[in-house]
Amino acid sequence: MQTDGFCPIREDGLCPVKALERRNFKIPAYQRGYRWTAKEVQLLLKDIVRFIQKGKSEEFSEEFYSLQPIVVKKMKEEGKEIYHVIDGQQRLTTIFLIIKYFEGRDLFTLHYETREGSFQFLQNIQDPSTYPPKINIDFYHFKEAYRAIKDYIEKKEKGFFGTQKQKFLETLYDKCKLLWHESEDDEKEVFVRLNSGKIPLMEAEKIKALFLAKRDGLQEKEIENMAKKWYGAEKKAREERDFIYCVLERVEAKDIMEIIEVVGDKQYRKPVLLDDIQRITAYLKAIVPHKNEEDYLFAYFDKQYENESMDDEWDNLEEAMATLSGFASKKGNDFIEREIFHHFGFLIYTGDRIHDLHQQWLKHEDEKEFAKYLFARVKEKVQASLKDKSLEDLTYNDGKQRPTIQNILLLFNLAHLISDQSSNAYFQFNRFVLEQWSLEHIYAQNSRSVCPTTDKAAMEENQGEIKEWLEEVMKYLEDDKLKKKIITSRKKMGKDFSTYLDTQKLLDKIDETFKDHEALHRLQNLTLLDKESNSAIGNLIFSKKRKKIEERKHQHKLIPICTQMVFEKAFSKNTGNPDVFTTQDQEDYLNKIEESLKEYLPQAQKEDNNDEDNA
Repeated sequence: MQTDGFCPIREDGLCPVKALERRNFKIPAYQRGYRWTAKEVQLLLKDIVRFIQKGKSEEFSEEFYSLQPIVVKKMKEEGKEIYHVIDGQQRLTTIFLIIKYFEGRDLFTLHYETREGSFQFLQNIQDPSTYPPKINIDFYHFKEAYRAIKDYIEKKEKGFFGTQKQKFLETLYDKCKLLWHESEDDEKEVFVRLNSGKIPLMEAEKIKALFLAKRDGLQEKEIENMAKKWYGAEKKAREERDFIYCVLERVEAKDIMEIIEVVGDKQYRKPVLLDDIQRITAYLKAIVPHKNEEDYLFAYFDKQYENESMDDEWDNLEEAMATLSGFASKKGNDFIEREIFHHFGFLIYTGDRIHDLHQQWLKHEDEKEFAKYLFARVKEKVQASLKDKSLEDLTYNDGKQRPTIQNILLLFNLAHLISDQSSNAYFQFNRFVLEQWSLEHIYAQNSRSVCPTTDKAAMEENQGEIKEWLEEVMKYLEDDKLKKKIITSRKKMGKDFSTYLDTQKLLDKIDETFKDHEALHRLQNLTLLDKESNSAIGNLIFSKKRKKIEERKHQHKLIPICTQMVFEKAFSKNTGNPDVFTTQDQEDYLNKIEESLKEYLPQAQKEDNNDEDNA
């Protein structure tokens, strides 16, 4: 428990206003100034008054009013403890002004790094004669907030404060509590993360406060144990770059940020989940029926608190934390456990809600039966997404089909891992979502993959690569005239090469032909690749892509297992030239996908695939 010689801040992070007394706060330069209007200030006062009125009955005597989170970083400056305020400046300043109005004293110090004179203005705010002739925008907002406090107390709620002033102060000091967070991270990075979308930190922390609030029959030791379990579940879900969390919760692009990671003398961009997303939210969602309403989780638990049902809800939460973290963890090569892990992650990624899946577990409470349910649900989703199409009918050119293609290729990777009994490898859903894997053409069908068609110097310099590309192109062309021109171009290697290509507009003609070459946009020419790799190698010819992927694998970059295998031509019956991905290679690749996914596909497709295998 934190004391520092002051009124203590509890280990569970609940900080009563009285615990702020004599502490020193600093508002860093990177923050904007105080901007609360009369509306926000008076709403806070109104909420506290309502809280007091509600608490007159004895049954609410142990409640507290949540003042929302404050995020700080403790520093040592000139021998004193100073708290840099990363988030919560508006609430902190308003509390200072309320105490100033009632008692005329400074509850704590509040220094502004680049707003000279701000604290002196706050200290003297009760005396307008001390105001400078021209006040800046920050002083203006301080003055207006103080006036809003004065108007509310002396006019709007004059009757209440005439008799309840002391009760209000006692409540403010003892029962109004901030959710106190001390950050160990770089304060500017935390500030950016907190303000890049306003993460649902507030909701999870308010729910935590409900669970940890004192109630009849709940001992202090029990509250302490609950706080430790909450923290433990949060910490575990974050381990290994959110390995567990990304199995249990669908991650959106807006939830991801990039940080710079330094390895030796090199810097790398690393995508990570926003730090202030509360990972425990996944377990809360598991035990609460979903509603398309903002803060629906808090509304649910707030009602349960009023109904004195929080003990039961804690039991439900403990069960969910234990069970679901188990399903989302890497274990051994037990087939059932691996099947549950991979199918559960697939369903969450493709939009199933964790509450629905958890309810199915509670219905079965048997791993084999639950595994059967998950398999059936995956099968149902795959077949619904295909809409009576076969795998070979899927095309990248139809934007609406791209999510289906991506999910099919994801499931292909999962099925490979599930069936590989010699491996303990588990799919890394965290890296799949954080690194934003997407569809990549195996064979690049555009001449820009080797050089710009307008750059003659580049054409001369890259004759060898263009020749390789033209050899690949020959295998896909049906236009005999174009084929003859390609054969002629290969004889022109040397100083006339770029001139010939330019006069014949050969590369442009090939590109135009391939615009409508549907086979190159179908499943048999598509795989999964992370966003960074896609940008780096997306337009390279097959042989160069293969080499780059091999290099990235040795650099410990994550390359999906089936992507590695298709570029190694591991699915091809006849590997032949490793530097060319032929139409036969495409056919073999498609057959492998169909074979791996046959148990998930409609019956007709399975039978067609079996007929091909037996042919």
